[in-house]
Amino acid sequence: MGLRYRELNDWKPFKKAVVSTQSTGSLNENEKEKSEENLFLSWIIVFSNRMVKITEELIRKRAEHNEGILSNLKEVTLHQFDIEKIENLAQLCRHLEILFLQCNLISKIENLSKLKELQYLNLAINNIQRIENLEGCESLNKLDLTCNFISDLLSVESLKGNFNLKELYLVGNPCAQFKDYRKFVVGTLTQLEVLDGTEISRTERLEALQELPDIIKRIEREIKGLGDKNSDSFTPDERLKVYKELQEKRDQKSEPDKKSQESQNSETSNNGSTTANNNKVTETDKIRGMNQGKWEFALTESENGDALLLDLAVGKFLDTSLISLDVQPLYVKIVIKNSVFQLPLPEEVCPDKGNAKRSQMTGNLLVSMPKAKQSVLKKAPTVTQNKQQTGQMENSKVVSIKDIVKKKPPEWSPQLLTPYATTQHNETKKPESTESIDDSEVPPLE
Repeated sequence: MGLRYRELNDWKPFKKAVVSTQSTGSLNENEKEKSEENLFLSWIIVFSNRMVKITEELIRKRAEHNEGILSNLKEVTLHQFDIEKIENLAQLCRHLEILFLQCNLISKIENLSKLKELQYLNLAINNIQRIENLEGCESLNKLDLTCNFISDLLSVESLKGNFNLKELYLVGNPCAQFKDYRKFVVGTLTQLEVLDGTEISRTERLEALQELPDIIKRIEREIKGLGDKNSDSFTPDERLKVYKELQEKRDQKSEPDKKSQESQNSETSNNGSTTANNNKVTETDKIRGMNQGKWEFALTESENGDALLLDLAVGKFLDTSLISLDVQPLYVKIVIKNSVFQLPLPEEVCPDKGNAKRSQMTGNLLVSMPKAKQSVLKKAPTVTQNKQQTGQMENSKVVSIKDIVKKKPPEWSPQLLTPYATTQHNETKKPESTESIDDSEVPPLE
């Protein structure tokens, strides 16, 4: 509603509007006043407690599969949030292709014309009374309006400009009770291929186009004949009543859950105080393993062997806010939707130095727990090891000339030549002359 009043007297105009929608039949004046007052108060409770808005925080929470990024978000599911108004979607995520808004309290289709890439819109089980404001959704291919309160069948004509619309669902609406409802929709929306889950044949379309002018006249007469007559058992008010009753049942069921959760919190707080005093759980304490959710898990060591790694398959689309993690020196405890997972650890760990994160691909919960007792050799090598290492380094650095040149190199002799070379030279070599000839043209040797 978006209105706030300080006293009940300020609600009189709205009270008259509310009571006028209900039939008070054959009742006394006192009974009428009581019934009207009860009905009025029930409406106040519904509108004050059930009002939910589409905010950026809500969309980011529902966009966990896209790492909470809204600029390139393609699909978002906002069903069963009791939303009353469509807002902020076109500004925050313009590239939406699939939008689920079923099972809410939406009374009007609005603020969707800027979603040019929207292909599938689900608005089933809401309080919508008219088809409108979808002309700007150029890529709309499938529209689901099942179980709403659309009584104006002629409002279907507003979808003529949605040339890509192939599937339309209007079953469960008052407009579907008209005699020529299907022929009118098939003849009006020539781009449709499926209506209420049934394919449209070519002959059906031709017959609908031929009879369309007469069908429109008959529908207009039926609408005028109905006037303001509305069935008491099929109105948005009745649906609000049902929501109120369901909410009361949920509250009744949640009371014992809250009590059990409070008791668990008190137990954990007590355990936390005892562990704070003792600093750690003694090894003699018996820690039970639990897996109430029957999740798959794996406990391994890191590559260095310095930490324990727990991989718990909690599901890809589980909201992280529903996970509660408690790491203790000798065990780890995880609570997911009141289901407990508890695992004893083979070694003592340091809870303050651990971390936890979710996998982007599978959504698994990854918990890293560093070991409390690291291996001494890895942390600091012993003195003997240091001496050995330094000695090896010194020996490796010392170079001895005696080791390099142990023997004198052999003098050159013709015998070092290969047999092939010596034989070749012996065949071609001429005998040297014993007499030396002095040539004046040859310069002397320096």
